[in-house]
Amino acid sequence: MGHVASEGNLHEYVQTTYSEDGEAIPSRSSKDFEIPHFSEGVIEVRFLDFQTRAVLDVFRGHSYENEIIQGIVNLYGELLTQGGNAVVLLFGYQHAGPVDVDDGSIVSFHCVGAVAI
Repeated sequence: MGHVASEGNLHEYVQTTYSEDGEAIPSRSSKDFEIPHFSEGVIEVRFLDFQTRAVLDVFRGHSYENEIIQGIVNLYGELLTQGGNAVVLLFGYQHAGPVDVDDGSIVSFHCVGAVAI
């Protein structure tokens, strides 16, 4: 969950690029969350036109939304402790430990948690 200045900034944050030799260059999100590499099929991102802490607003519309929403509500209740306008979901991955990323203007993210689906 986080804050981004624009939808474009969100996509730049998660996009893996490639060198001229075809080697993957990890995205900034991979570096921030210390994830060496993940395929595009296991990630979903969503930019909201508004700031929110409401679990339903944040996770509605994602794959496995019912399971994710119920799991997050079980952890935090219906309101998250920190809000935002962007979410990044990684499927099949469980991050160990807290992460807070803030570059002061364009992107700030924190790890909300992991739920089993």
